[in-house]
Amino acid sequence: MNWTEITITTSYEASESVSNFLLELGANGVIIDDESSPPLTNDALSPITPACGGRGVTLITHFPTDDLVGTKIAKINTFLKEIQAIGLEIKPAQIEIKSINDEKWAESWKSAFPPQEIGRRFIVSPGWNKITPSAGKIIIWLDPGMAFGTGYHPTTQLVICLLEEVISGGESVV
Repeated sequence: MNWTEITITTSYEASESVSNFLLELGANGVIIDDESSPPLTNDALSPITPACGGRGVTLITHFPTDDLVGTKIAKINTFLKEIQAIGLEIKPAQIEIKSINDEKWAESWKSAFPPQEIGRRFIVSPGWNKITPSAGKIIIWLDPGMAFGTGYHPTTQLVICLLEEVISGGESVV
C-alpha cells in the first residue's frame, strides 16, 4: 500500500484545532513539530509564550493513497478557511503533499521519535529505544500515540520539570 504524506504548516494558535481535524478525518496520528518551542529546562519554568511571527507549527500525517485523498485535501482547505473566518490566525497555512512508498513504513516512522532529555534528570523515550541511562538519570518510557506523544509538547515538559522540583525519591506518580 502506498501512503500520502500531508504536511501542514500553520500558526501555533491553530495547530491544536488543525491536528484534531486531521484525526477526525481518519488520521491514525499527527506528528507535531514545533521548533519554535525549545525543550524546557528547570531554568525555563516561566509561562510559555508562543513565538510570534515565526515559521509556525508543522503538522505531518499520513493517509492511504486512494481516491479520497483529494477530498481530504479539499476538506482541510475548507477547514482552514472556516477557522480563519471565526478569527483564528492560520498563517502561514501551507500544505504540502508527498507520496510515500510502503517500504519499511511500519518501522521507519519510529526514527522521528528519539529519546529526549528534559530538565536535569529526565529522559523521555519510546519503549523501542533500548537505552541505558547514565547515573542519576530517570527514564520515562512513553510510546507516541493519539493521546500522548514524545515529550516535545510544552505541557509535558512543564509537568516533568515541576516533578523534578518536588520528587525527592521513592514516590510513585501516576
